Amino acid sequence: RPRSDAIGRHALKDGSFAIGLGLAFGHARAETLVELARMAKTNGADWARPALGRALLLGPLTQANAMAATRGAEKLGLIVGAADPRRRIAACPGAPLCAYGLIAARALAEEIARQVPLPGKHGIALHVSGCAKGCAHPRPAALTVVGTERGCGMVRDGPARDAPSAYVDPADLVAEFRHIAGKTREVAHA
Repeated sequence: RPRSDAIGRHALKDGSFAIGLGLAFGHARAETLVELARMAKTNGADWARPALGRALLLGPLTQANAMAATRGAEKLGLIVGAADPRRRIAACPGAPLCAYGLIAARALAEEIARQVPLPGKHGIALHVSGCAKGCAHPRPAALTVVGTERGCGMVRDGPARDAPSAYVDPADLVAEFRHIAGKTREVAHA
């Protein structure tokens, strides 16, 4: 039997449900987790378990409470759908949270996820790294954005430690991604 995705609603043997919620970029603020725990308990959940894919499972819940908890988790900024583009982006904390970060990696990743369609269907499509250490995703990615003294370095099919082929000002990064996405669609339709 194929492994199911942790994100979403899961029927349990006793007729109750668990919900799987993702942590955007594998991270959540403590205040968010406290509010999530409060909201889950209000909806009847009495356990939380870590799951594959930077996710949490909460349960047991009735079907109605699972829906309410999912809506509440979405308002808190957690990932509630398997197709959420933030699942396909690896991002470190970046500046100002990391002493080595030269760009605000998570903030840029969040903006890209909201505004630009990512290519492909599975796996990490984009790595946004605050510096060349590449802590969030040390392996090659289809596209890596790395913080440098010159701005956002662009690395295709490589890790953050590779030499960038181009540089973009962080303020222009989303526009550059729209341009790249447009070119990818043109090539796919040709």
